[in-house]
Amino acid sequence: PVLKIRIAEVEKVLSKEAVQNTGGVPFDWVPPNVPEDIVAEYMRHIPVDKLPISGSEGAVYRRQQLERQVPLHDLDASKCDNLSQEEIEG
Repeated sequence: PVLKIRIAEVEKVLSKEAVQNTGGVPFDWVPPNVPEDIVAEYMRHIPVDKLPISGSEGAVYRRQQLERQVPLHDLDASKCDNLSQEEIEG
C-alpha cells in the first residue's frame, strides 16, 4: 500500500500540485509499525534520488535492490516453478 507522509525537504522536489493532490508525499514503502514522525526522520536520511516515492526512480531502485537481496521467488510462491502443493501452502 502507498502511504503518505509530509516531508518538507522532499516536497520541494515534487510539484506543488502533486503534493496538494495527495496531501503529502506518496511512498511505495515506509518502515512498518513505526510512528509517522520517526518514518519522516528516517526518510530525511535517504538521498532524495533514492527515496521510494511512488512512480519515481528511487522506488524502482529500491525494488531492484530488494530483488538482489531477496529474490522475488523467495517471497511469492506464485513466482516459483515446480513447487508441490505442500511447499506452496507451507
